[in-house]
Amino acid sequence: MFQQVYKRFSDKVPLLDPVKDMKIEDKSFKKVVQKISTFETRLEEHAVNSKPDLLDVLETFRRKDSLTKELENAKSR
Repeated sequence: MFQQVYKRFSDKVPLLDPVKDMKIEDKSFKKVVQKISTFETRLEEHAVNSKPDLLDVLETFRRKDSLTKELENAKSR
């Protein structure tokens, strides 16, 4: 079964649209889907995505976060 799907769509299987493809008509659900779409667009357009050193910045942040947690644990002991 999966082979047929991969053969048909090759590299990337498209996501189903919950409203169009799955016929979900609930107004509150549609509102949530729209909010998600808006946030995804904002995330993609955010300035941080254009930083050439993004991976280095993220690694520095992870290290800082880890050290902060270690400090908090040491203080609590």
